[in-house]
Amino acid sequence: METFYLNEHQNEIHLSRVGGLGGSDAKLFYKFRNNFTNLSESDLKRLDVMQGKRPYEPIPTTPAMQMGHDFENIVEKALTDGQGLDLRKEVKLSYSDSEMKGYSLFAHCDFVYNNDGNFEILECKYSRTLRPAQLATTYKHQLQYYYFLTDLLKIKNVIVNLVTLRDIAGDIAANNIASVIIDRDEEMIDNFYKAKQHLFEVLPVFDRKASKPVPDLFDLNLSSENVEMFLRAIQIERQFQEYTDLLSEYIELKGLITNAMKECNVDRVSFHEATFCTEPGFPFIKL
Repeated sequence: METFYLNEHQNEIHLSRVGGLGGSDAKLFYKFRNNFTNLSESDLKRLDVMQGKRPYEPIPTTPAMQMGHDFENIVEKALTDGQGLDLRKEVKLSYSDSEMKGYSLFAHCDFVYNNDGNFEILECKYSRTLRPAQLATTYKHQLQYYYFLTDLLKIKNVIVNLVTLRDIAGDIAANNIASVIIDRDEEMIDNFYKAKQHLFEVLPVFDRKASKPVPDLFDLNLSSENVEMFLRAIQIERQFQEYTDLLSEYIELKGLITNAMKECNVDRVSFHEATFCTEPGFPFIKL
């Protein structure tokens, strides 16, 4: 059974968590390529929700999540008013077959449209710090999952376009909006096929009580305080990654400029040496 339809109710996103796995579960779903190893307690709870053994409890909306929703509205207005594109918003792709034993794989696309005969999916991501390429890496499982799911649905000529907003000091100017066309990763897509096979073969006989989950970073219990703490930890991790990337770029540029200065016999410009904190915790540069 294959379905493709416009999602008319926001609440449907919550309801569809029972009976299937979606795009936001892509990283979890990818783990099943190795059967049921390396699952966390949160992963097991998500499986319980999918099987109807536990109710789905939505995560409270945070300011960053709200900004993400607002960004989608900005993109919609820019593309429909500015470029006249015939966008379809909040589109659900869903797939099921006899081997999946009544479960489904689905994704809620932010936007889809016909781009000169291509089926283009627009995935909008908001970040306070990450560049588009970094967001593409952070969400690679979800982005490749779109290719996998559209393959199952036999949708041809698919393009996945990551549209990003890097919010710098609250600035949502157009020059902070960028898009990245995501190339297919055939190895990841093949692994998604393996995950599909393993998941629905093992799930009927999976012994939840006998499993030994790996520790979660936090035992969230979905309280707003713990969710905020968890999201802040993710934000710090991403900022640290950005710092690492900038440091590598700084060192590379410093070397290039220094070599260029030597070739031109220029010695009037000097660089402060970067020094690093060796104490436990985050390193820093002192200029």
